[in-house]
Amino acid sequence: MTNDEKNKIIDQSLQRHLDELSDTLKAIESLAAHRTHTNDAAVKLMNALLTRNYYTGCSILTLSQDYHNGPAALDLARQMIEDMVNLEWMVVNDIEIQAVKFDHFVSIDRMNSLKAAELINLDLSGELTEDDIAKITEEDKSARQALRIAEDEDRRSYNKRDFSQMVNDIKAKLDKAPFTEANMNRILWLYIQGNYKNHTSPNELLTYLQPEKDVILQLKGDMQYALYVAYAVLSTIAMRYVKHLLDIDPEYEVAQATLEKLLTVHDELKEQSGDE
Repeated sequence: MTNDEKNKIIDQSLQRHLDELSDTLKAIESLAAHRTHTNDAAVKLMNALLTRNYYTGCSILTLSQDYHNGPAALDLARQMIEDMVNLEWMVVNDIEIQAVKFDHFVSIDRMNSLKAAELINLDLSGELTEDDIAKITEEDKSARQALRIAEDEDRRSYNKRDFSQMVNDIKAKLDKAPFTEANMNRILWLYIQGNYKNHTSPNELLTYLQPEKDVILQLKGDMQYALYVAYAVLSTIAMRYVKHLLDIDPEYEVAQATLEKLLTVHDELKEQSGDE
């Protein structure tokens, strides 16, 4: 296959994934902007996750205007995969319980930041008063009691699970997840590719010593993967959030409207795939 033929195929794929992401962003725009003003920890969590990933998806869409941005876009997509895996882990392990734990951990997170500042002798007196620090300390203590975490235990995660552990937990309960193992494995493989962009990887760096025509194909490939991941993650998080809202209130207007738009996008993409 000639280089021109390779470029033609990947350009067509780029356009298809760009359209998928663009249509999905339009479908969830209203839901991402909607604020529920509730104390329901699960609703707050999914609202925040959807909104953050909506904006990340918008960033990837903007970056897609130039294939040179492919590595940066794939790095952002990696972040989206982490969010999706965290959400799916919570869902298969009772999101109502896990979201409350996550909410408590906010206080511990703040205390961790304060400790990090102290470790490097960073003066925060211009940003935090003694009362602010006392409040952070007290909230950290209260959260640790609620989560049964020892006062001297160094914790960076609310669930003591790293990314790979959460993935294995999800796979063990895949019947509760919204995707097949094959689909999940594809997403996880792209997560690994995104990791290369996020670190000084010899494997990643040496690819830039290829002939320019091959580097261009690589950059386009990165962008193609980023667009696909953004579409897949946004669809997954949005559908989770919509389902949760409709379980609470079947007449939830913005959730109903978003569901209808997402299903329309899905049907249109399915028709296009059948035509190709």
